[in-house]
Amino acid sequence: PFLLNIAVFPALSRLSMLSRDKTMFLYKKSFYYMVMLALPITTGLILLADRIILYFYSAGFSSSIIALQILAGTLGFVFVNYLMGYLLIAIDKQKLFTLSTAITTILNIILNLLLIPKYSYIGAAYATLISEIVNFAMLYHFTSKNKFKVNIAGALAKPFLANILVIGIIIYLKNLHLIAIVALSAIAYFAMIFLIKGIGKEEINVLKSFIGK
Repeated sequence: PFLLNIAVFPALSRLSMLSRDKTMFLYKKSFYYMVMLALPITTGLILLADRIILYFYSAGFSSSIIALQILAGTLGFVFVNYLMGYLLIAIDKQKLFTLSTAITTILNIILNLLLIPKYSYIGAAYATLISEIVNFAMLYHFTSKNKFKVNIAGALAKPFLANILVIGIIIYLKNLHLIAIVALSAIAYFAMIFLIKGIGKEEINVLKSFIGK
């Protein structure tokens, strides 16, 4: 998410000085694609956490499966939180981004102090998840207040439908090799996104231009 948003940020900054409508268009598109990318990754990590841990490490790390599943839940928030933060910087509202970051950091420290002594690394994972959710709520409030409100339900609708297919494939192909499951799920997800027109003509034209070059 950091690299994706770094790529978008210069365009957001440039457009913010030219046209609010164009800035909003790019922001909405970027928000949608952050959701579209984060959702299947989150789902895959939650459903395949045990397979992933055992594949890359060993049975000795099996107790970390639950921590990976909890942290996977933060991904969707992390993807869009970066974007909303960079939007605030682009429209010269960086103080609000600084405020949300400061509050989130303090909250995370407090939650760690409260949860780690009792729940160990599981508590740390929950502290991260809660902090990112609170950060999302603040950033969404700040961006909406500055007239850059995104319809979250609209952004989630098509990726959510495609994600149902991913869940079905992962469950149905659970006995296959981990890499095969991931590859087939990814292919099915993006095929479904194309079928339900989750990617518009503008994006297809951009992809065609890259392929042409």
